[in-house]
Amino acid sequence: MARKSWMLAGMLVAMPAVAEDVVWQGHTVQVDASREARPILRMSGVKYSIPGSATQIIGTAEQCAAGQSGAITGASREPDNGWLVADSRADYRQKGRRSVKARLAVEAGEGNFRIVFTELATSPADAVSYAPLIQQDGPGWESALVAVIGVEQGLLDCMFR
Repeated sequence: MARKSWMLAGMLVAMPAVAEDVVWQGHTVQVDASREARPILRMSGVKYSIPGSATQIIGTAEQCAAGQSGAITGASREPDNGWLVADSRADYRQKGRRSVKARLAVEAGEGNFRIVFTELATSPADAVSYAPLIQQDGPGWESALVAVIGVEQGLLDCMFR
């Protein structure tokens, strides 16, 4: 319990001084409003109700993540904390083929869970380096988030089977 409190405190300290939440397609998107470019810090979906304990839900999420090897990789679980963490990746089109990657976390409680994406970054599909995903006036960031939601939807479809 103390470890979880320290982790939460560390995350709060590391967050930018001015973060802004924007609701977009049923998700909460948090952007760093203190910077002109407005990098997207995280995107979280709604809290879903599902039968089972946190440990059971994380087990199901782990099995479902393993079934999406192209979109979700490197899953590791912390069932005592009700977490599953993995890397996600999806391709999308915006002036050519691009790729978006994000850190995916399934946060589970008794009879519920939420999927949260952090460390969102984008790149041309054939490039190795990624740059933070930036909220901007153009449609590029929206296309990237639609691709990330596609990864989430695949996981949700499996979990509710």
